[in-house]
Amino acid sequence: MAVISTLAVIAIPNLLRVKIDANEAAALKALRTLNTAFESFYTINGRYPHNFGELKNAFPPYIDYEVTESSEGLQDWIVRQGYRVDMCVHCSSNYSYIIEAKPLQPGRTGNKWYRITESGMLEFKNTQDGEYQPLQ
Repeated sequence: MAVISTLAVIAIPNLLRVKIDANEAAALKALRTLNTAFESFYTINGRYPHNFGELKNAFPPYIDYEVTESSEGLQDWIVRQGYRVDMCVHCSSNYSYIIEAKPLQPGRTGNKWYRITESGMLEFKNTQDGEYQPLQ
């Protein structure tokens, strides 16, 4: 019984770390995919999409992610492997758009917050209130 307990103490944190790593990799992939979709939409329409629904409902669709819409219909988001992905178009004087991926449960589904802008540069921060820095 002691051997099983010892193995569990060693294995469970490692399994959680592997799951968090996979979630973070999926969040980064989603941001890259969405960045490409935004730029493709811009090339064809001369503007960035107002929401993820425009990308999903286009013909042919730019994305195949499941999009969740707020009850007011004013905002939508995507949930990918423990991360919520939000977007904001023309919400900053520095960027035309920002797409952010935030862990649903910090420390359990992910340890980092990520974002990408029209520049295509991925950035991260280690805490919700931290400063974004370029991802190396």
